Amino acid sequence: LRARIARLLGADHPERVSLLANTTDAINLVSEGLPWRTGDSMVLAAPDFPSMSLPWRRLEERGVKVREVDLRGVADPEAALQGAMDESTRLLAVSSVHWADGLLLDLPRLGQVCRDAGVLTFVDEIQHFGALPLDVDANAIDFLAAGAHKWQMGAEGVAVFCASRQARDRLRPLRLGWRMLEDPFRFDQAGRPPASDGRLFEAGTPNTLGQVALNASLS
Repeated sequence: LRARIARLLGADHPERVSLLANTTDAINLVSEGLPWRTGDSMVLAAPDFPSMSLPWRRLEERGVKVREVDLRGVADPEAALQGAMDESTRLLAVSSVHWADGLLLDLPRLGQVCRDAGVLTFVDEIQHFGALPLDVDANAIDFLAAGAHKWQMGAEGVAVFCASRQARDRLRPLRLGWRMLEDPFRFDQAGRPPASDGRLFEAGTPNTLGQVALNASLS
């Protein structure tokens, strides 16, 4: 399943893929897991689905400025998002396809802007993955999340999370548990290190039936 997802996403290796419970899990993983500092800022496309606003807005409690850019009726939404960035901006968070009006953002353009500025990108792909071609590396996407129950034709309770290696190394896991260890079934071995790949963010017992269903649908 990880290999199939990686191929569909244009990721160079299955180890970059994590299997989470839903898109919201992935958003919170990144919003709470990055090492934010007081005075940092992030840019957020708005208005969006509640899960793509609530976790980011909470960062203001940590001294992070959240700049929401209203894209309704904007002729050049990518330019509007770029215009909200400055030297304090650490991350851009967008939905590639808007959940309500279907706005499709130019991900290659945004990715190049962010790469040139040293800004991380988080892309909610739940309305995109499975319907349109996608290449995380060509589009310079650092973090991607997509629940499986939309165009992937999978079950609820499973989500795809893909991170670049450099971006993944900056994330602090929010949940700790037996499955995020390198050898999770070696219960007789003390001091096991955490996994060095996408399994690092899979703390507990997985939704195995949902994963089997997603593997079948993506085939």
